Formats: sequence, structure tokens, C-alpha cells
Amino acid sequence: VQVPEMNVCFDIGRCPFFALTSDYICISHGHMDHLAGLPYYLSQRAFQGMKAGTVFVPREILHDVDTMLKCWRNVERQGTPYNLIGMSPDELYEVRKDFGIRALATHHGGPSLGYALISIREKLKPEFAGKSSQELAALRRQGVQIQYRIEVPMVTYLGDTSLGTVFDHPDVQNAEILVTELTFFDPSHQTRAKA
Repeated sequence: VQVPEMNVCFDIGRCPFFALTSDYICISHGHMDHLAGLPYYLSQRAFQGMKAGTVFVPREILHDVDTMLKCWRNVERQGTPYNLIGMSPDELYEVRKDFGIRALATHHGGPSLGYALISIREKLKPEFAGKSSQELAALRRQGVQIQYRIEVPMVTYLGDTSLGTVFDHPDVQNAEILVTELTFFDPSHQTRAKA
């Protein structure tokens, strides 16, 4: 799932060609159908002269994913660059001053995360409304905090989660767009779901 407007791809699968254009990859969990294409993504970006991709993974699998990527470096005989970041639930990684990626604990047998793409905004505190720009600048120089921070979940991705407390998280309930996988949706699927 890609959000090109925010330069992010959630999970990589077998790395469809369009995923190469995203600088940021959020891996929900370590199952092959969600991360098998990661070495290809990184290698192809390097081959095409693109900057190193930044990959977010659950902190519990950080070492194993890093080991896998180093093995691929050895197999290919090239030093494919990458940035690998381990994330814990409710951790916010600020990509830019106005944009961050927050990890959410999901429920999928083993370490798994969802991710919320957060728009970070600074707003003028109401008590300073009507002050001139010179007055506001003077207050800033005095160390007065004249703004407050707002975090708006734009897109939240939950991947292979089952029902659980993640659906109570504000970044899930307030997301402008919510993406979650739905594998078994028909009553006839109950037997397959239990398996």
C-alpha cells in the first residue's frame, strides 16, 4: 500500500515497481508476504542512483532484518545503503518538522505494528491572537511559548491485525484514511480463518 503524496509505502510484499519511488517503508511484521521484497527495493534504489531507503520495523525484529540485509549485501557483492529504524508502540519518528510516523501496537501473533502518518502543526495560542508580528517575535525572544502543537493522523495502516485495543487508539479512530487487511469476510470463510 503506497501513499505517494507522503512518500511512504506500507509493507513491501514482493516490491512492486511503484514502491521504488517511496523513500520511507513501514514494515508491519516479519512475515514474508510483507517484507520479502525489501532487499530488492534497497538494491534497485541504489542501482538507479536514488538515495538510501529508510525502513521502519518492529524493534523486536530489527536485528534479524539487519542481518538479512547484510547477507544480501554479501550475496550481491555490493554495499547497498539503507537506513533501518526499530520502532516501538506509540513511538513517533519525526521525518520533518511538519510530518511524523507513529507506530501502533497491533495484534498479529508476534511483533507487529501499524503506522500512522501524522501531520504536525503549530498553532498560535488563543491568548496571543491579535498581537502584532513584532510583539510575537519579542515574546519568542523572551522564551515565551506562543504556539501549541497539533498532531493530525492523516493515514493509519494496520496491516494484518485482529480485533483488539488498537482500534481504541486515537490515531485509528481519528485517521482521515484507515487501511487494514481483511482476509476473511464471508461467513463461509470461518473454517479457513480458524486454520
